[in-house]
Amino acid sequence: MDLARSRGQMLRRRQLADTLTALRTRCQGTEPPQSRAARIDKLEHDIRLLRSELEHAEEQLRELKSQRP
Repeated sequence: MDLARSRGQMLRRRQLADTLTALRTRCQGTEPPQSRAARIDKLEHDIRLLRSELEHAEEQLRELKSQRP
């Protein structure tokens, strides 16, 4: 049950990220260009989020593999 819930949450996060990306693409003409430092900060933040999701998925995989069939 927890595995299904966490997978659902991961899927929802990805859907929200895709929606946000689409909105940013549509609105990009109205926002001022980001500075180099701001772009670096955003990429670092995105990387931290992805690493966190990966660690969570790897933990779930380890737990699943350690369970008896």
